[in-house]
Amino acid sequence: MPRHPAVAYFRLVRLMKGCILRVIFGGLAFVVAVILGLGLVAPLLRGWLLHHTLLAATDGASTIKVIEHSDSHDLPFDPEEKYEEKIFRSLTLSADQISQLRRALSASLDYSLTVATACIFVPHHRVEITRKDDGVTVLEICFQCGEIRLDGGESRIMPKGWKSSLQSFVISLGMSPTPKEANNAQRGLSPSR
Repeated sequence: MPRHPAVAYFRLVRLMKGCILRVIFGGLAFVVAVILGLGLVAPLLRGWLLHHTLLAATDGASTIKVIEHSDSHDLPFDPEEKYEEKIFRSLTLSADQISQLRRALSASLDYSLTVATACIFVPHHRVEITRKDDGVTVLEICFQCGEIRLDGGESRIMPKGWKSSLQSFVISLGMSPTPKEANNAQRGLSPSR
C-alpha cells in the first residue's frame, strides 16, 4: 500500500528536528568547553607553571633573601632626581622560613592574562633566590595593587590567594606589606594603623 505524502513529510520534519537539536546541543557543549578551558584550565596551568618555577628555584637555592625596600615612586617623588633604592629590611631565610615561603607560593588559579589592574606597579618587597650555580631568581611584590614581577618581566596579577599568603609571610618576618609603614620604618617613625 503506498504511503501517504503527509506521513513522509512529518517523518522528514521529525528527522530534521532531531538533526537541528543535535547541532544546537553540540554547539552549546562546545561553547561550554571553551568557557571552561579559558576560565579554569588555562588559569590553572599558568598558576601551576609559576608555582613550579618558583619552587624549582627554591629547591636549588644556596640563599634566599626577602628585602623590604623603597621605590622610585615613593614620596617625595622627583622624576628629575637620580633614584637610589633604600633597603629598609633584609633577611636571609632559615630552612623553616623557606618552608613557609614555599607554602605561601601555592599552586593556584592565575588570571593574569585575562584581568589587569589600573594601578602603577610599585613594589616594596623582593624575594631574591640565589641558586647554587650563582644564578638569581627575583620575585618583586607590590601588595598595593596585588601584582608581582618575575625576573624583570611584565608585572602580572598574583594568583588567587597569594596576596594574603604572601602578606602573612612578610608580616611573620617582621616586615610591613604597606609602603607607608615601610617608609616610616626607614625614618624611625612608628607604624600608623
